[in-house]
Amino acid sequence: MPVAMLSAMHSAMHSAMVADAAPQGGFAWVNLVILVVVGAVTWPIYRLLRDRISRNRRERWAREEDGGPTYTEANDPDLRRDDRTPPA
Repeated sequence: MPVAMLSAMHSAMHSAMVADAAPQGGFAWVNLVILVVVGAVTWPIYRLLRDRISRNRRERWAREEDGGPTYTEANDPDLRRDDRTPPA
């Protein structure tokens, strides 16, 4: 093979490799598909968790309105930040 032909082939292969490695602009459909799949998995879990938390909150409020226990820092472990007794 002539040297000029080898040089041209090498130059063409190098150009093709550089073009493949360069970032391409424009809209990427693959990224849209990934976003849709993540949303399709995350949204139902989010809704389930949110509905469960809201239902528990409404039930707690109903119990408190019916004369259930009123929680203070002394008897509610969620309101206490540590096990030390508060100063009197």
